[in-house]
Amino acid sequence: MRTCAALLLLLAACGSSEPVPQTAQQCAEAYFRAQMAWDVDGMMRHTVERSREKDRAQIESELLSKRETIDRFVITITGERVSGNRSIISFHQVTYFKDGRKNEFNAERQLVFEEGRWWIL
Repeated sequence: MRTCAALLLLLAACGSSEPVPQTAQQCAEAYFRAQMAWDVDGMMRHTVERSREKDRAQIESELLSKRETIDRFVITITGERVSGNRSIISFHQVTYFKDGRKNEFNAERQLVFEEGRWWIL
């Protein structure tokens, strides 16, 4: 019981119920979950600190401005290449629009291992 209470306090203190990603793929999955939920703060929790402000501004202007036309995203990780403290995650994204159209593409995200965990660059 004490362990559960301590864990709940720790989670509340961190501001997120999501555990810290242990692998590059877990970090990318958490970032994509936040993106699919339109959660900019959640995306920033997985973005390397030095680029958060720039990335936040870009996401808010590009992603959130399209929210009126987009119904949902489906993002599937298709591969990973790790070299030292860098990783490239390959993914397939399908964007479903409210007017019935859809757009599909393949892309990659770079990650870096810093400060004991993986971050989106």
